Amino acid sequence: MPHREMTIIEVLQDPLIRQMMAADGVTFEEFERLLVRSANMLFDKRQARSLPQERNNAVSPGSRAANERCEQSAGAKQR
Repeated sequence: MPHREMTIIEVLQDPLIRQMMAADGVTFEEFERLLVRSANMLFDKRQARSLPQERNNAVSPGSRAANERCEQSAGAKQR
């Protein structure tokens, strides 16, 4: 039977992992954020490798969204 990695949901629901989180004082929310952030970083890296070289210099969608939020926040503060 081929090996399959656990999904984020499976990791968060695993009783042994939950016991280790409790022993280490890690909350469900902290660990979930860590896993999601790590998964997004890996996805972004894979996407970048699959793009043609000329597109590698473009702003990633995540960065673009973050920049838009910053601009909106700055605009709201000026009002």
